[in-house]
Amino acid sequence: MKALSDAVYSQVVKNFESAQGGERVKIKHLLTSYYQMGLRYPNLTLTVFSTPEAFSTEAKRITDLLSELLEATALSPKRRQMWLDILIDFTHGSAIATAMVRRSNVTSAKKQSLRYFQQLDELLDQMF
Repeated sequence: MKALSDAVYSQVVKNFESAQGGERVKIKHLLTSYYQMGLRYPNLTLTVFSTPEAFSTEAKRITDLLSELLEATALSPKRRQMWLDILIDFTHGSAIATAMVRRSNVTSAKKQSLRYFQQLDELLDQMF
């Protein structure tokens, strides 16, 4: 499972390497890519949550990248950790919920994805 997780999440890191712009833009790019991978492989995400040994090096790398981007902001260490937790949990929850809805209602899933992107922008506006 760890090897599979590494293979899937390495794509997020590869996508991130082409990100251009400031911290806000790069955070959005990273989380958007991670969200889309969670939509594509929701069962893998759930397995990683329930099986600690399946937690991949690449998933940790994504968290580290996000943490580094947050360190470049003017946020205090306490607020950076808070925003790291909020953004990761928000992205996980949204991807899994949307993937579950998509199984029975593609139209609702598209609306839910649109809400994720809008709400992510709102969160980033508040953070920055």
